[in-house]
Amino acid sequence: MSIEKKLEYEAYSFHYEEDRLLVIKSMDEVNRINKILKEESPDSDYESYEWYLTAEDAEKLKYKKLKVTMQIAWHGGLPFYKLQMSNGNIYSIAEFYLQKYVKFKPDSEGLVLNDIFKNIPEEEGIHVSSRVPIKLGDLDVAFEVSQTWATGIESLIFPALDVEGMADDEIITLARTYPRADMFLGITIHRKKDVVYASFGYYNITRVPGSKRF
Repeated sequence: MSIEKKLEYEAYSFHYEEDRLLVIKSMDEVNRINKILKEESPDSDYESYEWYLTAEDAEKLKYKKLKVTMQIAWHGGLPFYKLQMSNGNIYSIAEFYLQKYVKFKPDSEGLVLNDIFKNIPEEEGIHVSSRVPIKLGDLDVAFEVSQTWATGIESLIFPALDVEGMADDEIITLARTYPRADMFLGITIHRKKDVVYASFGYYNITRVPGSKRF
């Protein structure tokens, strides 16, 4: 089997156009790809190739949105892209490491938002985009997406009574049982009167000049 079929790419063919948002594939897939590359050409210094993605760099970029800014065909037609993060950093990555970004949608079908989550006082400078009910084991929890002027935030919200007596590390461990939260390295705990926030998924927001603040 050719390396093109093993890595599922076509020479001189690009599946993603400019401005498309992409993310890195799973770490298992990145490791599988790099293993195939090493087996095909054990003497090649892949880490010197512009498009090669090390496991270390893949871990850093995991779950980050990357916007296609340029399509490039390497030796033999291997397709790779120049990609830009929201902070302006530019990366070169081969197509077979990448997949389309799909906006996360929590499963809240058939669930009703607990009244305690409906009455959380708003904080100045923070806009809540959505807050929906989810189940975390037997617990009724809310999944919230909010933003400041420049930063997007995702959070799990627990009724304070349900996590009363738990240390921050214990709440973080509990939050990580929700797959979305476990995708991120850092989780921050913020305790309020009636609820406790476990926040993660921080990302920069690009604003259009002249945009109004909320």
